[in-house]
Amino acid sequence: SFAGGPFTNESAIELPGNGVLMAHGKDFFVGLAEEPTWVRYSVGESGVKETGRLSFLNYGPQYIDFGNAIVDDETALSVFSDPALAVVWNPKTMQIIGEVELGSLARDGYELEVWTTITRNGLVYIPGRWSDWDGSRIYPEVSLTILDPKKLAVVKSVHDARCASG
Repeated sequence: SFAGGPFTNESAIELPGNGVLMAHGKDFFVGLAEEPTWVRYSVGESGVKETGRLSFLNYGPQYIDFGNAIVDDETALSVFSDPALAVVWNPKTMQIIGEVELGSLARDGYELEVWTTITRNGLVYIPGRWSDWDGSRIYPEVSLTILDPKKLAVVKSVHDARCASG
């Protein structure tokens, strides 16, 4: 417990939409659903307050997608389905470090879906599948892309046609 608690609706942070959330140390990051922006909140003795924002608008996405990971204190990664792109950023400074094109994951007539992105030993593991919800179909394949965020490079990408959803 810290000063500022207990929490009530009056002291809550209201966030619209179906955003995503990541936590690291005394910070938590809210990925907005209405715009491609991360908002950093920090927990301190006086409660929770906004301490930074980072927009990805210049990269073309409409919102923060579901494939995100914090690798270490100064490295995080956000994967976007449209365009197929991974952006590496610094959660401490809230600045973009670089990008990795993921165009090889694009499929004509399908939307790339990324989720449950994880990190292990400094690498980022990005599962993927493809859907066409308007046409009620799923592409008959899944993928796993391994990315090195320090080198801004894909280490390996594997595909498996035995199932259509990981």
